[in-house]
Amino acid sequence: MPEGLLNYLALLGWAIAADRDIFSLEEMVEAFEIGDVVANPARFDLKKCEAINAAHMRLLGLDDITHRVLPFLKRDGVVSDPVSDADAQPPGAWRCR
Repeated sequence: MPEGLLNYLALLGWAIAADRDIFSLEEMVEAFEIGDVVANPARFDLKKCEAINAAHMRLLGLDDITHRVLPFLKRDGVVSDPVSDADAQPPGAWRCR
């Protein structure tokens, strides 16, 4: 997701706080100071990038995540286009009691 990748890239040489890795664009803009950027070379860590992206995905509501993934599911033939009523149901909805 764009938010997760931007969050990760911002951490390559800068930190919003010593104990915090996940933040929104608005929080980053508010806290960013060019003087806090370190000059040491950064190393891209795919696992950390994926973890930060996953954290951002967990912050999304069901409608937002559905809206974002639907084009990919349609493209790959996982759901029909237009989406059928059955495909529109949340995973595991039939098991909820």
